[in-house]
Amino acid sequence: PMFRASQYDHKSDSCRKKELSERWHSFGDGTRVQRDLYSAFLLMNSSEDGSAPDRGLCMAHYPQFEKRHNLEIERIKTAGLKIMNSGI
Repeated sequence: PMFRASQYDHKSDSCRKKELSERWHSFGDGTRVQRDLYSAFLLMNSSEDGSAPDRGLCMAHYPQFEKRHNLEIERIKTAGLKIMNSGI
């Protein structure tokens, strides 16, 4: 079975169930990332069979993900785009 990527936080190595309406993942340090993009990041950095996150991969790849995530969110906002059900 796959882990629930939408509930996992690689920084704290913990899980928290979120409401479907929560479209952003908030870290303990106050930074936020769009939930669906973060879930995709976590799945990309999971075990071969997708059953568990690989925290080491997450820690190694997160800085680049965060940089690209923030650039894309800014691009979407600057262009005035609306991405349905994304919270953007």
